[in-house]
Amino acid sequence: MPFLTSSIPYFKACVRREYTKNLEEYHGEFLHCMVIGVTTMPNRTLSFQVIFTGCESDFDDTENVHGGAMWARMPLTALVADTPYEEWPQELPPYMAQPWDCMSHTHSVYKLERASPAPWIA
Repeated sequence: MPFLTSSIPYFKACVRREYTKNLEEYHGEFLHCMVIGVTTMPNRTLSFQVIFTGCESDFDDTENVHGGAMWARMPLTALVADTPYEEWPQELPPYMAQPWDCMSHTHSVYKLERASPAPWIA
């Protein structure tokens, strides 16, 4: 039986905003999110279910227009760690971010208790 999407222990991240506009606009901008699920599909990179938090509006006087929005199948290359940077890292091409494709619709998610509370998920 296929399992397209599985719940995972959530983690905070940032999404490269150009992925929300077909890679046409918003290059160099980021949206804060919580990653809550993973999707595997054959011959594709891992993708994730994300909920945008809108907390980037906390740092200026703009309105929170993104908070609460969800996005399914956000590719691995769209995510950046939720860590303050002086300069944001450059995007990796998919073959370097994940050097293999997903092999099937069937997958499992495990939380390794020994690795907790370290931020590792396998």
